[in-house]
Amino acid sequence: MGYYDFIDSWYGDNYIDRTLKEKLNEMSIDEDTFHEMINAKLEPLAKQIESEFQQTEEYKVKKEKEAILMAHREAEVAFEKEYGEGEYKYCYDVFGTLRNPDYPYLQPIFK
Repeated sequence: MGYYDFIDSWYGDNYIDRTLKEKLNEMSIDEDTFHEMINAKLEPLAKQIESEFQQTEEYKVKKEKEAILMAHREAEVAFEKEYGEGEYKYCYDVFGTLRNPDYPYLQPIFK
């Protein structure tokens, strides 16, 4: 696992289930015991990495991006409740800026 794996994923994404089951059989442990052992080792490291990451400019940019996307999704849902699914993208960009005021569904709004 690399640095960003601790930030963006779960360690379980890095193994194949069939291979894991074979190794667990070899070690004579069940999967729950395996996860408890791994979590005991990884949790302190993951907390340290997360703490360090939160001090970076990259983290701040990530949070800004998440906020923009959340606002976009909320606006998209509200718009599409009124005008139909898939229509928002023809009118607005991800920042909520109107890009197509001539779109037919918007005519009653802007006249």
